[in-house]
Amino acid sequence: MALRVAIDIGNSALKTAYFRDAVILETCRIRMGTDDEIQSQLGTFIARDDIESVGVSSVVPNATRLVRQTAPRHCSFVEINARLRMPITIDYATPDTLGADRLASAVGAWSEWGAYGAVIVVDIGTAVNIEAITAEGHYLGGIITAGPDTVRRALQGRTAQLPEAMLKIPPRAIGTSTQDALRAGIMYGVIDQTEGAVRRLKIELAQRCVVVATGGWCEALGPSLKTVDHFDSHLALRGIRILMEMNAP
Repeated sequence: MALRVAIDIGNSALKTAYFRDAVILETCRIRMGTDDEIQSQLGTFIARDDIESVGVSSVVPNATRLVRQTAPRHCSFVEINARLRMPITIDYATPDTLGADRLASAVGAWSEWGAYGAVIVVDIGTAVNIEAITAEGHYLGGIITAGPDTVRRALQGRTAQLPEAMLKIPPRAIGTSTQDALRAGIMYGVIDQTEGAVRRLKIELAQRCVVVATGGWCEALGPSLKTVDHFDSHLALRGIRILMEMNAP
């Protein structure tokens, strides 16, 4: 049986998965590098005769081009955007500016949990994207802010005397050294802003809500995110797979 390949291209990595129907058979994470490095690693994953289609959600246009060049010629190719057929209605004022990663995660989350009410998606990576989808399946928009590593780089770029901060959650909020104070500020800052943002969206949605977290940081921050009901590190990949099927040629 033919396979579908879903590829979620972020700022730091390409996350890929083989799907047979709705089942993930294998995943792979490819770190961003030179064009040759990316294509070499991609080639070992998607250069197979039993792949029938490739779907890409991307915030890095050059990496999208490399995937298109590397994919087998017999495959159909679906690039995620707001103009595709989808299971949700886009009520976003500027749909052409809507990031493909945000869209894929919203589709994946609502398809899985929309039967239980409104869905809030929390994607914690380079950025923190928080999306709101009503119980009726209307994507409204959400919140975009900085993730832990982005905050750290911004602080170090602006404050010459601050040391390198190891990004893990400290045991307490009161830092007794500059290293601990930085770590507490970055990690608890992201946690608290995320929790506060989710509470605000719940108030505005005024519906029963399911909160789903994903992204590279959701595992590390998960135990501290008390507003989150479910964790799914492959949420965007599942959304890409759904959109590939709905938009198959």
